[in-house]
Amino acid sequence: MYGYVNIDKGELKVKEYYEFRAFYCGLCHELLRKAGPAGQLTLSYDMTVLTVVLTSLYEPDVITDNLACVAHPVKKKPVIISPYTGYAADMNLLLFMKHAKDDWRDDKKITSKAAYTYLREVCRKIYVAYPRQWTAIENELHALDLMENRHEYDVEKAAGHFGRLFGEVYACKNDIFKDDLRLVGFNLGKFVYICDAYEDIYKDEKSGNYNPFHDIYKDKGFDGKVKEMLTMCMAMCTEALERLPLVKDESIIRNIFYSGVFKKFDKIYNERQENR
Repeated sequence: MYGYVNIDKGELKVKEYYEFRAFYCGLCHELLRKAGPAGQLTLSYDMTVLTVVLTSLYEPDVITDNLACVAHPVKKKPVIISPYTGYAADMNLLLFMKHAKDDWRDDKKITSKAAYTYLREVCRKIYVAYPRQWTAIENELHALDLMENRHEYDVEKAAGHFGRLFGEVYACKNDIFKDDLRLVGFNLGKFVYICDAYEDIYKDEKSGNYNPFHDIYKDKGFDGKVKEMLTMCMAMCTEALERLPLVKDESIIRNIFYSGVFKKFDKIYNERQENR
């Protein structure tokens, strides 16, 4: 989907790395089961992280197995599947469907139209199962569309819309953890949106596509300001995360939220500093 929420591989133990990969492969198999081979093309690390967090928090029974797939037809790979793997797969399909619809609208890509048409049918059951999450996705992305149409360049407001969307995805249940999960998702969603806008700013300016940094990306100190915004997002995100009783895979989760999320941004940031 976006690829900013991922592990810092160099700082993980080997066992922890393979555990995270097993969650990733488990999500891939769930997407295959729910949406066929096309569903696997929507696979993302962002929703793998959601699976790990919710599985750690709620500690359900999990299935561990070794399975083959199209990418590894001969040598089977370890997989971990929990009830929250299915939930993350559903959210992944909903978000990718909306992303494909936006790509078709913006760039008129035939592949995006085909993906949207197919996933729209697949997602009909998901709308019914998760009306709150679906409504949030619809409403917040519609609000972002309105900002784009009005040429409204307010990155905090735009990121807030995407954050609220992610917040509802993370708050999967109406229980004692929902408020902190919503805060984790809200700030993580803001982080993802800001990173994506930062990475795409020059491409968007060239193509004429909307980008919330349009009015300020040439300002002195722009890159540093973006870094400060992202640091604040993750400070608030991890503050809420620390209140959750995460024990299983805690070290993997900490690796992601304290280090992994910055890996892609830091690479882009450092390249731009060198170019200047």
